[in-house]
Amino acid sequence: MRCADLLGMSFAALWQQKVRTLLTMFGVLIGTFALVSSISVGRGVYEATMRQLRHGNQLRQVQVSPGYGKVEERIPRAELEVKGPMSDAKRQRIRKMIIKDWTRRHPELPQVPLDRSRLQTLANLEHVEAVVPFIQRGARVVFGNRSRLVTATAAAPDNRPLRDRIVAGTYFASNRDRTVVVHEYLLYLWGITSDEQLAGILGRKLRLEYRAGRRPLPTLLDLVQPGRFNLMPDEKEAVEKTLKALPAVRDRLGMTPGELQSLERALRKLPVQPTLGPQTRRSEEFTITGVLREADPGDDPAAFGISPMALDSDLLLPVGTAEEFFLPAPGYGRNDVQWVTVTVDREENLREVIGQIEALGLKQWSLVDFADRVRRNMVLMTFVMSFLATVALVVSALGITNTMLMSVLERMHEVGVMKAVGARDIHIQLIFLLEGALIGAIGGGLGLLLSWAASFPGDSVARAIMEQQTQTHLQETLFLFPPWLTLGGPLFATLVTTLAAVYPASRAAKVSPITALRHE
Repeated sequence: MRCADLLGMSFAALWQQKVRTLLTMFGVLIGTFALVSSISVGRGVYEATMRQLRHGNQLRQVQVSPGYGKVEERIPRAELEVKGPMSDAKRQRIRKMIIKDWTRRHPELPQVPLDRSRLQTLANLEHVEAVVPFIQRGARVVFGNRSRLVTATAAAPDNRPLRDRIVAGTYFASNRDRTVVVHEYLLYLWGITSDEQLAGILGRKLRLEYRAGRRPLPTLLDLVQPGRFNLMPDEKEAVEKTLKALPAVRDRLGMTPGELQSLERALRKLPVQPTLGPQTRRSEEFTITGVLREADPGDDPAAFGISPMALDSDLLLPVGTAEEFFLPAPGYGRNDVQWVTVTVDREENLREVIGQIEALGLKQWSLVDFADRVRRNMVLMTFVMSFLATVALVVSALGITNTMLMSVLERMHEVGVMKAVGARDIHIQLIFLLEGALIGAIGGGLGLLLSWAASFPGDSVARAIMEQQTQTHLQETLFLFPPWLTLGGPLFATLVTTLAAVYPASRAAKVSPITALRHE
């Protein structure tokens, strides 16, 4: 019997029972739709999440900070002791607070600082592609007869989000350019507002200067708002003189004797910062190469990596230039480089580089663990959804088995006639197996088509929810149909329904021709 004859007889048998065939095929369609949609959504969500994580090479970056060692080892045992009756849980909480309080009162320089030599060590590690230190410094800028305290920040030449914010001139061409990019607000404060004026300052020189080295005692402003006041050394000296003059004028402060005693105790407790060498002054001229506009809401928030503080910078310097200008200062580069961004050549090498960084005694942070958790969660969710969809498909297969068993009983006479005219058992089996395969192939194909059609409203709903909940515009689709899924979905449905037809086909092949011909 030819293959075309077998296929034609299978189609004819299904066509004779249209309603039953459609209902059976509808069950396969729903099962395939659920299976393909669950895998498609799981894959799409995973890829969209990984694209967000890979934005700006974040999955290849490690944030490295100085190593400070264990604080407990520096605290005297007597101060670590928690006295008095209490529960073990409370004792542990009090001990943590003792450590935290002691750390505030005894500031420590890092045991493994991020100085220039260690930056070079990081750059020489295997698989390291780039090392970009975060350098931000308060300085005084002099432009013509104008002078102002500013915040200068190092920026990489390949920082595309910053490059896109240039409104006049050009961005850095090299890591070692002796150039500077000026924020438009600083120019506005200097009265430079029009486009013609902006174009006129390009190529001109400005002088950047700062003092570094031995620091005076902390000022009252530092105590009240640490890190918030960017005072130059001469301004700090004026504040220090005021602080030293307080005892002489305490009688005119209008304070009670108890308040005066408390003030004196507080002044005696001022932490003395370490001497970092003689104070030096650095000054250098830089060429203005571009003007930077203020960031818009639509701009990339990761322009500086992990530091939103850098968005308030008045001046940008190339990273290499900033290292040469700021890091040689006495003490600077030892504890003032807060972190560096290490970029690895490939994601697969990230853990190896992390191990090398930790071996140097430095602290590190990266997205690799978070990315692994995302992968595990996506695999688990996809497995659960696919399992439920497979159960639905298996239930449909059981319906096919039941339907075809009924078909064997109804077509007993037809089977007997075919055997009487020479049909063999294998031919009878193939007819029923082809019927099951046709139901799976057509139902699976329609289920795939329905899943693809549902992806369009599904994406619209997902985008609306994302924008409402996270204020994030989702551009990528959450329904992915890779070739293996497009082919695998209908093929899996065909396999399941074909297996469901094995038992009915075997029953049909075993029918005796004489018994079948007598059957009405």
